[in-house]
Amino acid sequence: MWSSWLTLAVVLLAVCAVYLSQTAARLDRLHLKVDHARLALIAARAERWRAVRTWLAVQPPSRAPSALASLADGSRWWTGSPAADRALGGTAPGSCSTVPGVSAEWPGSESTAPDWTAIDWAREDALTAALVAGFPSSVAAPAAGGPAAAATQALASACRRFSYCVTFHDDAVASCQRMRDRRVTRLLRLAGYAPYPRAVLLRTDIAEGLARTSVG
Repeated sequence: MWSSWLTLAVVLLAVCAVYLSQTAARLDRLHLKVDHARLALIAARAERWRAVRTWLAVQPPSRAPSALASLADGSRWWTGSPAADRALGGTAPGSCSTVPGVSAEWPGSESTAPDWTAIDWAREDALTAALVAGFPSSVAAPAAGGPAAAATQALASACRRFSYCVTFHDDAVASCQRMRDRRVTRLLRLAGYAPYPRAVLLRTDIAEGLARTSVG
């Protein structure tokens, strides 16, 4: 009798151990997925700014939207280290990791200062809004084969990639949050000391003129 109960207890403990081990492993995979999506978004963000500057460089002053030009002149992107900023082409003076009062953390992490999001992610949404306004559906496509056409194609691809990366990142964060919010995960601290992931919640719309270009 006692041997049967002991066997049952051992089996239950083994099942619980396997379940907890698999849950912890899945959490690790979800955190890695969020990290990879974050790195992809950082690269896509830098690529979009470079594409904007390249497009402005081949446009006559009368064609370049003033809002887009002013954003490109004062923009900067952030990677978390000055060396990585330079590797991504960050030539604007002062990355966010060196700006006084701005946290050198990914936006949305628990230690992020409020002014980081206000300074930088608001600029990303402002750039998206400027692109949407500067490339309506009625905008004329540049002549094929010229530098303007190549720059427009590159800008369209960069904007589409940025939109995808924002969506992929926030989807990965949502999946990780659902797992982190489970009662067993919180009670047993299966996530360890990993910071709670946060979505960036940036605009993902693409200008109609650029969407048409990227499709074509």
